[in-house]
Amino acid sequence: MIVFTDNEDIKGVGRKTAFQYYLTTLTVIFIIFFFFDLTIDLITPLWLSAIMPFLFIIPLILLRKGIKLSYLITANILELMLIFQLLLILNPKHYYVLIYWIGLIPLLLMSMVKPKAAKVWGVFVLLFIIINGIYILMKFPSYELTLYPKKYLAAGFVFWMITFAIILIINLIQERNRKLLAIKNTELSKLKYEIENKNEELNSQNKKINEINEKLRLLNENLEVRIAERTQDLEQRNIQLTEYAFINSHLLRAPVARIIGLINLFGKTKNDSKRPEILEHLNQAGSDLDEVVSKINMALDEENKVERGKL
Repeated sequence: MIVFTDNEDIKGVGRKTAFQYYLTTLTVIFIIFFFFDLTIDLITPLWLSAIMPFLFIIPLILLRKGIKLSYLITANILELMLIFQLLLILNPKHYYVLIYWIGLIPLLLMSMVKPKAAKVWGVFVLLFIIINGIYILMKFPSYELTLYPKKYLAAGFVFWMITFAIILIINLIQERNRKLLAIKNTELSKLKYEIENKNEELNSQNKKINEINEKLRLLNENLEVRIAERTQDLEQRNIQLTEYAFINSHLLRAPVARIIGLINLFGKTKNDSKRPEILEHLNQAGSDLDEVVSKINMALDEENKVERGKL
């Protein structure tokens, strides 16, 4: 059995749809064929003409019931081959007519199966024709025919309907393909436009992100510099605080302490002869204090910092 895949498409159209077209069309054609057989008595037995439409109605019903498509296609083709074989058995001399009807099977397959499967079935039909032809040639090397114009006219009409239906089905499929292709192209164009817009947005966002990253990098670099400067400034301030503490506890405190001590001594001395000497020392202590303060002011005015070594 040749295996088909139900979900595959034939040139963009589902094989299920193509098979539905095929079954519906052949049902109508063989109903017409049955009425021809009633009035003209074609080569097909009447009972066989009566059941022929059901070979297409039943698969159509089963297809709607969800039966696997590949099974239905294979069964339908094999049924057609069996009917042709039955007709050849019943009347081998009709081979010269049936051979053209059998040759339609590969054409029917083109609208329903993939090219590879159609080739395999085509070879199968060809072998069927050759084997039966050899058999007929061996059994009837030659024979006479009686022609019936009405029968040939009816059969020709049915043959035309089948070939026309095949062309119509293929055209319908191609038309649907063109519409589907146009829709797909429109969707692809829209998708391409959306992708291009998204790419532009992404590029713009990437550019902004890069700018932000660059700013962050510069900020980080400046932050390191600022941290280093701040650390150095704090260290310098600590040094200044240390110097201020030293100046306060030594350089400034010493003359101030002398002044305070001399003032106390001056207040307690009752001997007037000692007071000039105390005042002289007091004056010297004030001068020392003034000298230290002047040096501090000069250092602050020049370098905004005080070092004990310069005082």
